[in-house]
Amino acid sequence: MKKMSQEELGQLTDLNYNHIGRYERGDSRPSADKLKALAEALGVTTDYLLSGNEDNVTRVNLEDQELLEMFQKVQLLPQDKKESIKDLIEAYLFREKVRKDIYVLTK
Repeated sequence: MKKMSQEELGQLTDLNYNHIGRYERGDSRPSADKLKALAEALGVTTDYLLSGNEDNVTRVNLEDQELLEMFQKVQLLPQDKKESIKDLIEAYLFREKVRKDIYVLTK
């Protein structure tokens, strides 16, 4: 991680140093766009900024940029909301599997 002052980081990310201080103290959370800008300026991943641990980073290669941005926004949600989204995804994938299985059986 690059070492710099809040003011220097603010200049690189177009953020006020007061906002950066709030993020550091946990008083506020950056939007997905601001989180991405902070990660780029600091030379780390957004996962590292969220968890503080590079070991927890999952390497994913998503070609769908819109989907990637959605997942980055989901990471910022409270845990109960994340669980709800996981449940929705699992339900949708299960529904698609059932549809496929029914299609195969009716052929």
